[in-house]
Amino acid sequence: MKLKLTLLGGVALMLANAAFAQDVIHKRNGDVVEGRVKEVGRNTVTYKTNDEVASPSYEINKSEVKKIEYEDGTIEKFESDSYRDRMRVSMDSREKGRRENRRNRKDLKYGDNILAFAPLQISENGVGIGLSYERSLDKKGIVSFYMPVVWTFTGNNGDDYGYYNYNGGYNDDLQTVYFMPGLKIYPTGSKGLVKYSIGPSLLFAVGEAYHQYNSYSTPYYGGGPYYYPQYYPYTGKTNRFTFGMMVNNTLNVNPTEHLHLGLELGLGVSYLHTEDGIRQEQIGLAQFGFKVGYRF
Repeated sequence: MKLKLTLLGGVALMLANAAFAQDVIHKRNGDVVEGRVKEVGRNTVTYKTNDEVASPSYEINKSEVKKIEYEDGTIEKFESDSYRDRMRVSMDSREKGRRENRRNRKDLKYGDNILAFAPLQISENGVGIGLSYERSLDKKGIVSFYMPVVWTFTGNNGDDYGYYNYNGGYNDDLQTVYFMPGLKIYPTGSKGLVKYSIGPSLLFAVGEAYHQYNSYSTPYYGGGPYYYPQYYPYTGKTNRFTFGMMVNNTLNVNPTEHLHLGLELGLGVSYLHTEDGIRQEQIGLAQFGFKVGYRF
């Protein structure tokens, strides 16, 4: 009989434990609290000591909790205040640095004028160098007047033999000067670290170009009164004048108040293109440049 009572008591105890399974809260001071965790909030842990609806709820500061062992075996660990404080300080420091950098960037006094030199300037006629001047027309620098001057001094007419200069040699050098006044439109203004612009410009080009000539000769071959006409194409230089329009895209980088770096790409078409005063067909226009300048 006693054995049966003992077994029945054990079963009842197991059923009671199953009816109210425990979560175990381990505090940093070594105390252990058993109960049912109801909520882990931002700053507190809420729990009950039993499942009765009317039973009171208790709260513990999260800073006092080391870990919670849930009834299903899951363990949730909590970082100490010192760790959170270190993380908070680190994040605050980074955010403070970012705010300070933004504030310092806003404090920069960007000038309205840019004078730049292009050590690398490429056009449809060859490679060269350039100079440019830019002036902001409004306070934010949304619209600017832009005046580049480019000198190209190499070219290639596509003939492996080059151009015969009638002075005992061949060369393929062309020299052309471009004037390209225009406007730049900066959607977000020109005064900042990295800025993009797009805008139209006129193009005036004065210089040299290659032209294909056709020549016929009638050499005499001895022994009879017959002439055999021969066709001799040759290439020569002409004086070139071109007028057209381009659309330019630029990317400006202003690391400091005065240092200016820029990349520029322009494409367009000629309206008037003449060689030795004779009007020719329209030609495509292109230019690319890398600029280093001074802003003031």
